[in-house]
Amino acid sequence: MSQDKIWRIIYTKIYREEQFFKETMPREYKSLYELRNSINPGVFLSSGVFHSFDKDDVNRASSIIPWYIHRLVKFPWVFRYRRSGDTRYFELVKPDRWAARALHYVLRGSLTGELWEIRDVELQRLLSLFKTLIIVSLVYNLNPGSGASRPWTA
Repeated sequence: MSQDKIWRIIYTKIYREEQFFKETMPREYKSLYELRNSINPGVFLSSGVFHSFDKDDVNRASSIIPWYIHRLVKFPWVFRYRRSGDTRYFELVKPDRWAARALHYVLRGSLTGELWEIRDVELQRLLSLFKTLIIVSLVYNLNPGSGASRPWTA
């Protein structure tokens, strides 16, 4: 098999996976206040599928995050997995800076800062608290020497 054919196969597989990740990205974001008062909390994904949030996760988030920012903090939180050499981290990419502030509050106990990058241990803690309120995506780099990476998120 020629090298060109191998690369075509690899790029085709990556393109299909990229489309899958784009379809699983949220089309909308809802505030914690809206989710808490909803009978069936959830959001529509880009594919048109409705992603339901667990009511227990929503209630847990409501009890942890201060009540006066429930209308400002939106879910789901979208994280992008990145790797730079031996360093692995998760970057908060959506929905906005109130999510970064709420994330800082949940993990560090203060609303004064914004947390845009977390380690895998911190993500595990978040997932143990809010399994259905978080979406994790990937960044894939086909050419490691170039420094350019190809995000698999919308």
